[in-house]
Amino acid sequence: MIRMTYRRHGLADASAAIPGDRSEVVICDLDEQLEKPTNHRVISGMVGPNSEDARLFMHAGVPQIAYTAAEYRKDAGWICHLECGALAPDGSWDSVVFHRQTDYGVNRIFMEKNWSWFSDGTNLRFVYSIAPLVVFDHGSRNPSIHRHMAEWVFGVPHGGTPPIWADGLWISFCHSYRICAKNKRQYFLGAYAFDSEMKLQKFTRWPIMAGSEAEGFIFNTTSSTWHPTVVFPCGAIFEKDMWTVSIGVNDSWCGMIQFHRDWLNTLLQPVPVSG
Repeated sequence: MIRMTYRRHGLADASAAIPGDRSEVVICDLDEQLEKPTNHRVISGMVGPNSEDARLFMHAGVPQIAYTAAEYRKDAGWICHLECGALAPDGSWDSVVFHRQTDYGVNRIFMEKNWSWFSDGTNLRFVYSIAPLVVFDHGSRNPSIHRHMAEWVFGVPHGGTPPIWADGLWISFCHSYRICAKNKRQYFLGAYAFDSEMKLQKFTRWPIMAGSEAEGFIFNTTSSTWHPTVVFPCGAIFEKDMWTVSIGVNDSWCGMIQFHRDWLNTLLQPVPVSG
């Protein structure tokens, strides 16, 4: 069974103290062709009032979900922090049954987003940042820090898909953005790879994809001051020499892209050795 999560927004507010639309995370089932989502249901037990940017991964045979919890505070604006918890292992995957303490950096104090959780079967870790590469071990509470010289000039790289072990490296798809007009960003999708010692080894020199207005928007851009062109990687599957990556498009659509491992390996270039 292939499962996918996505953010659903535009819901009625539960409280007048929370301005704007609420958002929640929905899980659905996909057919093998990744074309027909069915059995949509809201994941319960998530920290709110808004939940978004969810990623699914497995740890010790139990499905896990990492996501951003957001709350609007009248005197402080939006406060975002990262949550990670275990999902109901009964096959439904529709409720969070256990939350982990994920305080690190400024999480729960100001704004943290886009950590990339992953499991090697025993250890549970997350990529805290890519430049420099900071990987935090949840069990030992110790970070590994690698200051590298990767050449990525399309904005600051941020987390995306939970890393997957493939071709002898942990591989993850990331995003970045550059300001291209007032109140607007253009997003880019890239990939990086690090070894078992948590040292960055490879990075794409050029984007795999770039955000485009040609993909359209679900909302009226003439009345909106915020309509970035987005390609936002969320999840990845590596199977039968093929990569499948789920992406958010223009804050409007869910999409999938597929490509062969050899094509990705031609884009992933060795990172220059730091001094």
